[in-house]
Amino acid sequence: MNYQESFRQLRQLLISDAPLIQFEDVAIYKQNFTSHSHELLPGKESYFCNRHKQYFDAGLEFVNEVGSIDDMVHIQDSDVQENRNFSYRIFMPKSKKQVERAVFLMHGFNEKNWDKYLPWAQYITEYTQSAVILFPIAFHMNRGRSMWSEKKKMLSTLRFRMLTSVCDFIPAHNVLSGLAYKHTTMYAVCQTM
Repeated sequence: MNYQESFRQLRQLLISDAPLIQFEDVAIYKQNFTSHSHELLPGKESYFCNRHKQYFDAGLEFVNEVGSIDDMVHIQDSDVQENRNFSYRIFMPKSKKQVERAVFLMHGFNEKNWDKYLPWAQYITEYTQSAVILFPIAFHMNRGRSMWSEKKKMLSTLRFRMLTSVCDFIPAHNVLSGLAYKHTTMYAVCQTM
């Protein structure tokens, strides 16, 4: 089966959200995860150290003054439910109950779903006989609010910010990937009114 066929079939199978999916020589397990450390994330007024039985103040201001709409952006990190409880997938060779090695297949920061990684995970699993774990980075993929990936909703937040801010446009230089290529771009530097 070629890459495109695997891609389409895996994507379709994983829509079901089933706890176990069999595909060719791979078993794909869904694992649920609950973070027991979410209380340590920024956004709390005070924190408690269980080991030392001691409370301490955060001492940091959480919200900046850029503006928000219906708390779409300004939510305390520790209160993002999707980051506390989420699921991830493990690809395993069908022929094995236990493997000696595991590969954590990481995603990019701008990815919205695992679709393009599914054939990669299948290939790595089949040819290395290793488990492949698709574990999302905090606040990304299925660990962030779905509205953060919706362009229209985020665009309305941007428009609101632009209307409530005084903006000056300044040229800036980007250096891409550490190379000496310079590209002048206009960036908005905003201060809240």
